[in-house]
Parts: sequence; structure tokens; C-alpha cells
Amino acid sequence: MLISQIFEFRLVRFLPKELKQKPEMKSAILFSKDQNLIKDFLDTCSNNGIGFIKESDFANFVYELQHESIDLIIYDFQKPFDNGLKHIKIIRKIKPKTSLIVVADELPKAEGGKIYEENIFHLEIKPIQKNFIQEIVIAGINSNRNNFENT
Repeated sequence: MLISQIFEFRLVRFLPKELKQKPEMKSAILFSKDQNLIKDFLDTCSNNGIGFIKESDFANFVYELQHESIDLIIYDFQKPFDNGLKHIKIIRKIKPKTSLIVVADELPKAEGGKIYEENIFHLEIKPIQKNFIQEIVIAGINSNRNNFENT
């Protein structure tokens, strides 16, 4: 190992947490077929400098989760509800610490309770106001950032 490499290693090792190398670009992924929801989240992410991936096919969505650095997951919970609950369990197995926002048109209380058992960040019923979308996206990203710093 060269002396310059040793010095660089020691320098980075003792930097405060804020100065250590972390991915600067935050990213969100949305699973939905609802074009209005996609547009609203895309606009919010773009305006806040957050990369955005949208998927309407669950297999592609899972692939992206496994291969991309994702800071926020948004899942559009559709009928049949049992498939949605299975999907949420899969998402949690792949990215257990990443903030997960679940959005639904309607949701029976039993399914809502089961979703909360999966340790989601937020559950929202449609329609969602645009200013509230911005609040939950930023809160979800910040929550994930705190998880990153605490590990």
C-alpha cells in the first residue's frame, strides 16, 4: 500500500459523518399504474432534486429495488388487496430499512392494520394534495437519511 493511500484512508476514516462519502443524489421509486399519481410524484421529485424511477410491472419493480440505490419507495396499493400485501412483504425483505410510503384508493381497516405491521413509513388514501406529496416525500427521504447515518 502506498503512503498516499494510507494517508487518504486515515483522512477519510476520521472525517465527521457529514463529510464522509455518501451518495449525493437521492432517489425514489414508484410502483403504480395511475398516471396522475406518477405525474404528481415525478413533479415533486424533480422539483426537489430527487431521482425518480417509475414501474408498473412488479417484476421490473423488484429488479430495480435489487439493483439500484433507492432512498424512498412509493407503492400504489391496488385491488386485489391480498396481492398488495404480498408485494409489501417482498419489498420489506429486499429493502427493510428504506422508507416505504403506501398509497391506496380505498383500504379496508383489516388490510390497513396488516400494512402497518410491515413497518411502513406512511399510509395515504387517494386523492393526495400536491403539497402533501412534497411533505411526505421529503420526510421519507430524511427518515431514510437518518437510518443511513445510524447504521
